[in-house]
Amino acid sequence: MQDDLTIEQILEWPEMADVIEELESIKFLTRQHGSRATAAVGCNGPLCRKAERDRQRERNEEKATAAGRTYVPRQRLWDRDELIDAIIEWHKNQLTEGRQERAV
Repeated sequence: MQDDLTIEQILEWPEMADVIEELESIKFLTRQHGSRATAAVGCNGPLCRKAERDRQRERNEEKATAAGRTYVPRQRLWDRDELIDAIIEWHKNQLTEGRQERAV
């Protein structure tokens, strides 16, 4: 990820407009993006799509390893995968902080 930049600054980049749209979607406002459950109810934003790709890769790698094969992913990594991972982590932390504040 870019050194010395915060997630908030990265989210201001024009190429992150689809990420902002996903995070601000009213339909999935109470959901955690970057999770299987949110993707399963219809979210198709970049955070949920990446989480699904990673999940599928993990499952395929496990199956290949169990069968004694070497796993080679067919899908290439996206240029912004590292940024998306950081945004997913930030999003999860934001949700956790919000839940803790409401519990007090």
